[in-house]
Amino acid sequence: MKCEQFRKKLLEDPGNEDANFHAHRQVCPSCEKAYQDAMLFEKQLSGAFADTGLDRKLPDAILNNVRRYRKTSRRLFSIAASLMLLTMAGAASFHLYQIRSLNDFVLSHIEHEIEQLNNTQIVSHSRLERFVSQFDVPDLPDLSVLPAMTYVEKCWMRTGYGLHLIVQGQKGPVTVLFMPNESVEQSQPIQSEDFTGKLYSLGQGSFALVGIPGEPLEMLAEKLRMASASAVTPML
Repeated sequence: MKCEQFRKKLLEDPGNEDANFHAHRQVCPSCEKAYQDAMLFEKQLSGAFADTGLDRKLPDAILNNVRRYRKTSRRLFSIAASLMLLTMAGAASFHLYQIRSLNDFVLSHIEHEIEQLNNTQIVSHSRLERFVSQFDVPDLPDLSVLPAMTYVEKCWMRTGYGLHLIVQGQKGPVTVLFMPNESVEQSQPIQSEDFTGKLYSLGQGSFALVGIPGEPLEMLAEKLRMASASAVTPML
């Protein structure tokens, strides 16, 4: 199965059990990421409906219509589904923005991609540049000050797209989330049973550093702040 076929099937029926579909995502990192994002969206959307009580009123009718359109006109369904997902994604994102603290969002984002913490392959400079070039955020620091990077992805944050990085810390993997449109007035701690970290202000946005307890994150945060302050030209 090619990537184009995978994306089409993902849009039409993300919960399908096609063996070729799942075999492809297991060997294609970008399609696997698209699949995981789709699954997260389905989960968040279900939660948003449950919180408002809509899950008790609408799902049967919606699901029946979806199944009918999938069977009768896949092309028409793809177009309609795209518009529906954009509208519902906006509503769900706004809902989650209201009910979740930034601390909870950061931890949830890490948990959603928890398997990426086990990565050992170093991200190439060219791959990193491809992601960096997709943004226009003057405050982004020179990312060369970071330790060896094992993961980079463009991810949807609470208020827009940002960068999700994982670097090799002194005690274990460290997650770095750059959130261009998520401003914080002052540093805020991030704490859970397994992780510890902090939110830092960065220009009009912020960044989060999260690692295992005992990781010297302040040293890394200072390097990023200094790199941002000394940046002459925008990297994003």
